[in-house]
Amino acid sequence: MKTAVVSSDPIIRKILNKWIEIHEQSAIEWKTDNMWWYGEPASVSVFSGAVWKLGGRAINDFKIIRVDENQNETHGRCDLYFEMPGSDLEHRCEAKQIWDFNYESFIEVEKEAKKQIVSFKFNRSNNCQNFSIVFITPKFEIIGQKYDFEKEFSDFFIRLTNNLVSDELHYAYLLKSFDINESKYNGKPYYYPGVAVVLKRIN
Repeated sequence: MKTAVVSSDPIIRKILNKWIEIHEQSAIEWKTDNMWWYGEPASVSVFSGAVWKLGGRAINDFKIIRVDENQNETHGRCDLYFEMPGSDLEHRCEAKQIWDFNYESFIEVEKEAKKQIVSFKFNRSNNCQNFSIVFITPKFEIIGQKYDFEKEFSDFFIRLTNNLVSDELHYAYLLKSFDINESKYNGKPYYYPGVAVVLKRIN
């Protein structure tokens, strides 16, 4: 398997490495099935699992008070909250999953991912770091070509991170290495070779 972790924050880097470890273990044990095929709630739960395995605490999908641009309070939901040992900071995340099949091209996936990464709807707090967190599952059609998935992912992040502040951006990805002819999703000629997660800290 091919993996990568990029983060200037030691706590986030630990979580991302554990996130990859969980995906690697499940990919080996499940063989022809993968956690990243099951949407945003499943993706958030894997991230939460990484936090718990490192001794932290995490809560998914709970009620929260939001404050809009006019300082009006509204009721909403938070996708993920977590704390880590050794840190007094709290972390709140607004999560999205980007699926390639909703867009006509991979370029459109990049545009949508960048839009979601810079979005945020929570009020700011001095003792809480707010993050946009985006899970990305690209799709490739199997028509006899031999893809260089690692290069595709690498090029994707080069384009995606342009104009984004590096110390506020954290990402990781995993590419599963198995026979493309034995890994069709739901029997269809499409291949979902891996998953990526991108976090952007919102000041």
